Amino acid sequence: MSTSDFQEYVVQVDNPQKHFDPLETYISFRVTTKVNSDSPNPEEYVVRRRYSDFLWLRNKLIDSFPTLVVPALPAKHSVLEQLDRYSRPFILSRMTMLHAYIQRLTNHPVFSCCPVLKVFLTAKSSEFTMHSKASPGILDRLTGSLQTLSGTYSARGCTVNPEFKAIKTYVNNLAEKLTSIQSVNFKIYKERLELQVELEDSKRVLHQWSNLETELSKAILGIAVAIESVATSQQNSLLTDYSSHLSQPLEEYLNYVDAVKEALARRDAIQFAYENSVDESNKKRQEKEELETLASNSTGFGFKLWKISNRDRIRRLQQDLPCLDKLVEENQDKVEIANESIKADLERWNVEKVVEMKGILENVADHHVLFYQDSLKAWEAALETLREGTQGNANPH
Repeated sequence: MSTSDFQEYVVQVDNPQKHFDPLETYISFRVTTKVNSDSPNPEEYVVRRRYSDFLWLRNKLIDSFPTLVVPALPAKHSVLEQLDRYSRPFILSRMTMLHAYIQRLTNHPVFSCCPVLKVFLTAKSSEFTMHSKASPGILDRLTGSLQTLSGTYSARGCTVNPEFKAIKTYVNNLAEKLTSIQSVNFKIYKERLELQVELEDSKRVLHQWSNLETELSKAILGIAVAIESVATSQQNSLLTDYSSHLSQPLEEYLNYVDAVKEALARRDAIQFAYENSVDESNKKRQEKEELETLASNSTGFGFKLWKISNRDRIRRLQQDLPCLDKLVEENQDKVEIANESIKADLERWNVEKVVEMKGILENVADHHVLFYQDSLKAWEAALETLREGTQGNANPH
């Protein structure tokens, strides 16, 4: 099928499997792509991909579109996580974030139509291996150069476009705020885990106490039931789903913000290449003018010898300058294209960001509302039990 036919489709990443090879153990994920069409039997592609394959896809997209925001992958496991990398929670978390990564690509107006993505989604194992093991092409080398230049650009402190400087400041502030929210939320999560243990202890103590206090037994058990309901609701609404409804989305979005930073850095590298070519052109032009001025104002035998020895230098400069001017013009075009390209992508990201951040916060609010509604019902029931007990004691038979 041609790439043009591969337009409307849905992708699902699921079904992780553990593989034991002689030299390594790794996890692969099933990637199912269903191509929408008017046919009663739409095409379906089912392949298996491992984390390194997703990484290959991202690198190829950066090669092809260095000034677009290529979504980030979940971070590779650290040394501390090495022993835990095959645990079910870790694998499911990675699967969820890989699915989110693919959804970002398939919803992007440029990436969704990229031939590299089609290869990733449809190529069978042998064909995909051939593509992924191919030697780096010119785009790979170009991107590597851009990444090297990006570091040099920052180190030299070259002038940054004020518009992009403001965007960088905003992105850095956003990352700090999201990191703070993530940190505070994790502290709250740990405190809730401790509270869960204390609630269980309280429930056990209340049951033991009810056996010793016949007249208060019903009231004490009512409190115990309320505590049990609160503990159950907290477990279901705030603890079990903690990773999926806040921690994981925040981590995925922080990775996405890092991808925005990377795209801005690659744009800076292109601007650095342009400014560097302008500096080189100006330097050689100034050198040529100085040599010509000295040559016209100098007399005597010694200066005649100097003219002869530097004539070739002036001639080389005259030959180099047109090439440098052409390079400056080409680099200027690249900067303009890069600026327009990344601005358009950042506008799209800003729209997505508002919708997605609202979705994350609304999801958190919904879970807390559900928990507090359950807690209110539990304590209202306990209060009713206490009142019934008080009335019974006030009117003994």
